[in-house]
Amino acid sequence: MTDCSRPQKLPRWFPARKIESLVEGLKDYPQVIVNVKVRSKPPLETLPEVSRALTEAESALGDNGRVILRYSGHRATRPRHG
Repeated sequence: MTDCSRPQKLPRWFPARKIESLVEGLKDYPQVIVNVKVRSKPPLETLPEVSRALTEAESALGDNGRVILRYSGHRATRPRHG
């Protein structure tokens, strides 16, 4: 474990720059998160309506954004035996 109360010595290869220069030119984009409750979780690519909506959203965004579509939560796991 690292003691966060003491400054750490940076590696020799680490550039000695101010944090402002590291984020210079970085664009901050808005994010939209939509949560949808589902009863089951079939592979998304097998759902025609989802595929159409995804294609439409990606087309509308072009090179100005991206769509990340996934189920959330835990995957079903097999019970572990002793």
